[in-house]
Amino acid sequence: MLKIVEKILLSSSNTANKSLIAQSNQLSTKGATQILQCLLQTQNKTNLRCLDLSWNPLDSEESGAHTREKLYDTFEQLLGNATTCPASLRLDRCGLGPAAMRAMGIGIIHRYTHNDQQGHKSPLTLSLCGNPVGDAGAAALAAAVRFVATSEDAVDQLECPLFDVLDLSACGIGDAGAEAIALALESANCCMIQHLDLSNNEITEHGVDAICRGLAAAGKRRDGSNPLLQSLDVSNNKLGDAGAKAISECIVGSDIVPSLILRSCNIQADGASALGTALRAFALSASSSELSLDLSGNPFGILRGKTKQGGGKYSVGHLKSKASATAASYMNQGFSFIKKGLKDVGVEIIPSSGESDDEEEELGRAESTLLDGDIDPSRAKCGGKALSTAFTSSASSDKKTNDVVSRSSTGRSIRLGLRHCFFDHAAADALADMLLTGKDELGVTFELDIDMNDVLEEQMVSALHGDDEDYLREMAESHADKMSYIKDAQKRARAATRNDLDSGFDSWANSAVYGEVDEEPDDQEWDSDADYENEDEI
Repeated sequence: MLKIVEKILLSSSNTANKSLIAQSNQLSTKGATQILQCLLQTQNKTNLRCLDLSWNPLDSEESGAHTREKLYDTFEQLLGNATTCPASLRLDRCGLGPAAMRAMGIGIIHRYTHNDQQGHKSPLTLSLCGNPVGDAGAAALAAAVRFVATSEDAVDQLECPLFDVLDLSACGIGDAGAEAIALALESANCCMIQHLDLSNNEITEHGVDAICRGLAAAGKRRDGSNPLLQSLDVSNNKLGDAGAKAISECIVGSDIVPSLILRSCNIQADGASALGTALRAFALSASSSELSLDLSGNPFGILRGKTKQGGGKYSVGHLKSKASATAASYMNQGFSFIKKGLKDVGVEIIPSSGESDDEEEELGRAESTLLDGDIDPSRAKCGGKALSTAFTSSASSDKKTNDVVSRSSTGRSIRLGLRHCFFDHAAADALADMLLTGKDELGVTFELDIDMNDVLEEQMVSALHGDDEDYLREMAESHADKMSYIKDAQKRARAATRNDLDSGFDSWANSAVYGEVDEEPDDQEWDSDADYENEDEI
């Protein structure tokens, strides 16, 4: 076996970029060990750049404990020798668990701490996708990174990142493993990992919050302004809106992580709003000129397969009903007659024209869903509009706007991935407003990928891609008109609700004075001033 592998390794005439690809060959633990040992003996002659042993059962329990230990020792030797280890080592879906990770971690430490390891050390590409690494294995690798980052001997030899790519996707890593990785990142004063892939794991908002806090802490004391990570991929983890809010901290300091990939993380409207605020902070900052944020596959739109409600135009009636319901909850402690009065009060519907457009009707359906008791109110909101509103809301009052426009020559740009986000036409109009606000008021260029949103017309997609600015401005104007109409309806609804509250209180007071009803106990009395103070919530 050793002679056959050696012959293959030495046969190629291309000594600069040799690769040995042995995917899906049913290599046993013993066979893989022999290949690695052969590589240790011949690497000075072969200059192998890439070794791919993916999709082989390298860590099979059937091999026996002794054979597996020999494999681990060989991993340790290979990774510990900078002159023999290939720059790229792919071991996807090989059944490698925490024990193998510990051996690799020890090898990485030896690589940078042994005095005989002199000379340039290329950054490693280590792909471990689909292995049962778990929290224990992630902690073992993180401990090695942390040791190298804090060891004086290792730092002296660290001329470049330790890893070009560290792929731990689909490795069963949860919050404990994420927190261990966060400690390693926090310990570094420079970039230790260029591209970190933690996608398809079991990380929640708590784990990603730890990673963000670790990066933020390291960013405050790093050497220079180089990124601590070039890219971070946490796609298809259970992040939700809370995770998006935590990650927003990374965007504000975008020179820490200029590329964030958050596909299919169940981020909805509240998370989109937090990200929009962070995007605006990036636009106003003096940090890196480029940012890439991929939010594809998150349920930002309102076209998510929910049951449609009948009727439901976006009108004063709906807004007042929501406000009246809130007021009634305040007054439900014995004031049943006031609650009944509110229920009987009607407000005339004043549409902007004889017919409302499709976008208004869809907004009305979303509002109806919320009023009918949807268990997840965020589903009734549109993440696309929340993202846009958060980005544009303070544009008119921001005193820094003129300064930012004067700095537009820096070429600040934002690449935003929004594929398959369930957007409707109204969401597309809102995004058009965001793009133009960024360009006209903040000097920021957006590059939008909005394909695979099926209901959007080709002309809309083309405009959002930057190919039709005239139509883009028409879309933005349509959004502005609808927002103006909605704000006016909200004002009328609040005014109507206040009148209802005044009328209800007067009715109760008169009844109490003339003895028509019993006075309520002190702890149930209605504090009208307190309710007026809560008017913004209504």
